[in-house]
Amino acid sequence: MRKFSLKTVLFTLIISMFAASSICAYAVDIEENSFSKKEIKEDVEFLFNKLEKIHFNLYFDSNKEEIKEKLESMMNNMDNSVSDLEFYKRIVPIISMLNDGHTRISLPDSYIEKLQLSANLIPIQINVSEEKLFIDNILTEENFDKYKGCEVLSINSKAGKEIYSEVKNYVFGKQEAYRNTCISKNFKALYYLNNDLNDNYTLELMDFNNNKVKLNLKGISNSECISFLENKKNDTQSKMYEYKVIDENIALIEINSFNTDFDSFKGFLDSTFEDINNKNIKELVVDLRKNGGGDATLGDLFIEYIYDGKYKRIGKYAFKITEEIVDHYEKNHWMNEEQIKELRKNIGQNYEAYKIQASRSFTEKPVFDGDTYFLIGNNTFSAATMLSSIVKDYNIGYLIGEETGGLATGHTNSYSFNLPNTKLLTGVSFQYLARPNGLDTKRGVLPDYYEKDIEKDALDIAVEIIKSKSY
Repeated sequence: MRKFSLKTVLFTLIISMFAASSICAYAVDIEENSFSKKEIKEDVEFLFNKLEKIHFNLYFDSNKEEIKEKLESMMNNMDNSVSDLEFYKRIVPIISMLNDGHTRISLPDSYIEKLQLSANLIPIQINVSEEKLFIDNILTEENFDKYKGCEVLSINSKAGKEIYSEVKNYVFGKQEAYRNTCISKNFKALYYLNNDLNDNYTLELMDFNNNKVKLNLKGISNSECISFLENKKNDTQSKMYEYKVIDENIALIEINSFNTDFDSFKGFLDSTFEDINNKNIKELVVDLRKNGGGDATLGDLFIEYIYDGKYKRIGKYAFKITEEIVDHYEKNHWMNEEQIKELRKNIGQNYEAYKIQASRSFTEKPVFDGDTYFLIGNNTFSAATMLSSIVKDYNIGYLIGEETGGLATGHTNSYSFNLPNTKLLTGVSFQYLARPNGLDTKRGVLPDYYEKDIEKDALDIAVEIIKSKSY
């Protein structure tokens, strides 16, 4: 389903949201808005009234009383005048306790603007694993991939483990691996919530020989980050979807997002499968490891290009019938006029569907009749998890990699609204969806072959399986 557009997701090195902007970087102070304790209390009450009203089961994986105690403690210790950023830093760790990847609060605009305009951003990309920070890339020519994989022991004398403990409170979702992926993608935005912008940064690393290494790095601007990565053609600049032939009989389709329009994606699939069939390719690898979701209809379309049977995306479907959600359904044309009228007659009730019929919506038959291998991982979320569930439950192909970051059965789709005073943009899950077989394992989609078990990259595993076949 469509994901809530969180501003932290913009912050894959503060790139995606304003890559096209021509803002000059300079030292600047952005004035933060201040709010009274009364206004903050109003926002908190409004927030939880909305969450409890709209979410199908808000406390499905958390303790309601514990969260209420945290809220009371927060308000008791709140100053009489608080900035929107300080409120964000206090409320988000409580929302994070709900363990719902689609229920979240966006960073304040003033904070984003401050980082946009700064010339003192730390020039690193981070990967997170097992509660530790590791260097992905350093954004300098001399050190770009020299220290890739080295553990970050400290930044400006603050221990890496302490930094991890800070930033983990500002991400959402149940799966630890998915949370770690969110930290990795949004490290800069999260890091500066508890750390200052500096002209220079001193990093202490542990290299592969267990030697400590000190690095002194100069802060850089957002435009410098973008320019450097464009020159390196880094993975953060990857296309939304891409097709290539990686071996004489192996095609690779990378689908990095479902946030695109239906016709464009269909056009891509038509031309791709025409080429695959013209070359008589019978082995297809589909990479969903970077796919954080979008329009689940695109996943359905893809299934029909490779699968000859009827299928259903979900086995169970439920939501609370509220004014907000009925308006949302009507605005997005998710139900017809008669269905909307029927919903409006039942405000305050639950809508539940447990006998969903399998069908096909786009093609009479598939266009590909070979074998398919899907690569999945911790960043496979939302609509991409749904696609993985269909593959798993209908035995459509092999699944290789790691458990998906999104749950196979759970709360999804996000309704967004602003808090009345601080105006912080908030999203709340409003649908409960079960995977096609209807089971709730409280896990993501599990692969048939795990990367970590075989100690190889998922793509290499797929190629090895294919090449071991006898033709």
